[in-house]
Amino acid sequence: MIIAMYKNARTTPAIRAEMAASKERARVLAKRYGVTEATIYKWKKRDTFVDRPHTAHRLQTTLTPAQEAVVVHLRRSLWLPLDDLLAVTREFICPKASRSGLDRCRSARCSPTTARRSRIACWLAESARPQASMRLISSARSWASSTA
Repeated sequence: MIIAMYKNARTTPAIRAEMAASKERARVLAKRYGVTEATIYKWKKRDTFVDRPHTAHRLQTTLTPAQEAVVVHLRRSLWLPLDDLLAVTREFICPKASRSGLDRCRSARCSPTTARRSRIACWLAESARPQASMRLISSARSWASSTA
């Protein structure tokens, strides 16, 4: 059986299970296995002894879920390239939005096939009409100033 472990892990799942099942004091176990007492207490609390992923369960984002839905709808309906979508988002939705955040938002809500189609359509739109997106942004700005 192949065990996926982090390269800097000091203990194996078998050693962790021994730590959790042992009735010895944490100080004695920590000295024996070369770990801290906090590590012993951590493994005594857990039910499983495999490594957990270190990635965030919820990505931090500057956009609210409603704003994310608007951005994804804009991307799907207007086929805007990511840079132009960023300009529109910063101008009208959230000035703190980042390009990488928009890309994560888009890829989290799209299937790989949809994302690939979107990239191809954006590439075709950019190569055919490079100034069309800028015209869209300027018309959106003029509309916003006229309604305000």
